[in-house]
Amino acid sequence: MPHFADIAAVRIQAWLARTPSLRGRRGASALLSQATAADEVQPLLAEGVAVAAQAGEIDGVVSLTGQNRAAVERASQAVAEHLRRRMPALEFSVSEPQEAPDYFAAYLPLRQGAAVVWQPAAAEAVFAAPCRMCGVDAGVQVRVVGPESGDERVCGDCAARVDSAGRSSSRRRQDVPRGESVLEGLLIGTAAQGAAFPDDFGELAELDADQTHIATIFIDGNRIGMLLDSLGGASGDAKARVARAVAGSAAGALRDAVLRIHKPGQPTLPVAVHLIGGDDVLVSVPALRALPFTTAFLQGFRRQMWRYLQDEHAGKPVPTASAGIVWHHRSHPFGLALESAESALTQAKSGTRGREASVAWIDVTAEGAGPDAVAGPRSLSWLDGNADALEGLAALPAAQRARLSRLPDAQMPEQLRRRGSKAAQQLWNQHPSDLRDGLRLVRWTP
Repeated sequence: MPHFADIAAVRIQAWLARTPSLRGRRGASALLSQATAADEVQPLLAEGVAVAAQAGEIDGVVSLTGQNRAAVERASQAVAEHLRRRMPALEFSVSEPQEAPDYFAAYLPLRQGAAVVWQPAAAEAVFAAPCRMCGVDAGVQVRVVGPESGDERVCGDCAARVDSAGRSSSRRRQDVPRGESVLEGLLIGTAAQGAAFPDDFGELAELDADQTHIATIFIDGNRIGMLLDSLGGASGDAKARVARAVAGSAAGALRDAVLRIHKPGQPTLPVAVHLIGGDDVLVSVPALRALPFTTAFLQGFRRQMWRYLQDEHAGKPVPTASAGIVWHHRSHPFGLALESAESALTQAKSGTRGREASVAWIDVTAEGAGPDAVAGPRSLSWLDGNADALEGLAALPAAQRARLSRLPDAQMPEQLRRRGSKAAQQLWNQHPSDLRDGLRLVRWTP
């Protein structure tokens, strides 16, 4: 039987967020796409070892297969050394090879088995000036890091990011992050074809007039493992088709969501794509477009998965997705926004136990950050069922909404009667928490 091994990035989001600029993250994402692509990895492998096609294409993961265990181990070492050269600050793990009939049978043993973690080398030039991009490691190379800057001293990792980042107006095709490349392909033939990606968060926020805020959205599928488990003794190829269907549904849902918020004729896409990998999606969008983007994605993902399963596996559980939304100023540190998005996503998934699509959110500008600031979760069915009430709530003057949000429960009924808002009254009558969450949710609803 063949042997399989995985070389996978660890704490990838923390590494992507190491630099505060969108350009630095784009460069990191492009690097990850390039360095783990099959056509770049295959020449490093000894005869008899190949990239495992069944594993699919996921940025940050290289899966190998071969009949000889020792050959697979040597190839894993070669790939690890390659990743260390290309991305000095990346942390990644190298699994112990596992023998199995196919990659799907090897998947759990690879995740649960022994692995060696390659950590970044400790800085040696302790008296050197820090990197002007990340401020973490010593500035040992010189690069022009922005359109208005001169030469700056940066660390090796940030130098590689700059070399791969490009600009939205002129970028080598091989330097395009896989997520952006995938989305560009999906938008061919649509009203958004040819629109450029934003170069920075300021450009993204300003796609809506007089706005300085954006939203970072982290989306993850629910119960994907349950679907694969339900296939039982199905062949590895059948499970591979399901995995591709999940990834395809996430990509298609992303296309639907971008088209939902793209304004025809606007030359810049209203999205910065940080990650597309399987059922994981991490993006930033203009603040006022976050809720319609998220609902369109969740609806599209479930619809596409349902269609696939009707054709291939009728009666199997249909996966959904959940989302964590963080509204924040464009200058808010992205690493902190990412931590908040992860907290919101965790609560969104746990609130419904993954049984249905759901959303939780944090408004950093109003309530701070951290797990205690998370509002919701609310299911997609709750959002759909209360769409008219939420629209009516959003139509209230901002000052009136702020006043209602501060009122104690005991005073709310009298205030609602005096103000005469049917939308607010409807949500209150359903449950006080419905109105409280509704008031929080529509702060960034136009």
